[in-house]
Amino acid sequence: MENFTENKQFNFTANPAGQNQTAQLLVPKMVKDMKFVGIITLISGVLNCMTIFGLPIGIPMIFMGSRLREAADFFMIYYTSNDQYAFANAIDRQYKYFHLQKIMFIISLVLVALVIIVYIVVIVLLLSHSSEIFNT
Repeated sequence: MENFTENKQFNFTANPAGQNQTAQLLVPKMVKDMKFVGIITLISGVLNCMTIFGLPIGIPMIFMGSRLREAADFFMIYYTSNDQYAFANAIDRQYKYFHLQKIMFIISLVLVALVIIVYIVVIVLLLSHSSEIFNT
């Protein structure tokens, strides 16, 4: 098994500015992707908030999108100034985004399971009373 520190693609040796070469290459790309995903999440949240049923999903999505964009901004500050406080803020904002994403994912799994259970109950009820329903 190859060690990542020996791999030329993942060279973690620091340059004189204190940042490693991998961070110099990946942080700007990551910031662009984080801003894009943040904007899409914000737009999706706003569109979900246009309905009453979408409010419980849309409001957390708005917070998620704004946290991800804040994290991207702090990563860019860290990239340009090597400020450790900005790096800590970036990680904190990114943690908040992923924490909310995890909660939303768990809630969606529970809702999908409930919908499947309701469908199964309705189908069983329809099948058990099919002669009464379809003969009238």
